[in-house]
Amino acid sequence: MENRLRLLYLLQLVDSNLDELQEMKGDLPQIVAELSDTVKNKLAIKKELEDVLKQIARYSRQNRFRYPFLSKQKSRSIRLSNFR
Repeated sequence: MENRLRLLYLLQLVDSNLDELQEMKGDLPQIVAELSDTVKNKLAIKKELEDVLKQIARYSRQNRFRYPFLSKQKSRSIRLSNFR
């Protein structure tokens, strides 16, 4: 009988410790999940922006070689307009 009481007491201690841990945990799993989703969304946005920047760079390189006179002509017109 004494052994059963001791085991019951230990079981109650374990149960109360589990309850305490559950309280401490609180909303942490939900917060972690929300932050994880936020990070995934931000990474997706970052990838999209990097793709757009690559397209802009590619377009810029292609047009610079196709129309090299445009950049010179623009800079000349800007210099001339400053003197008028």
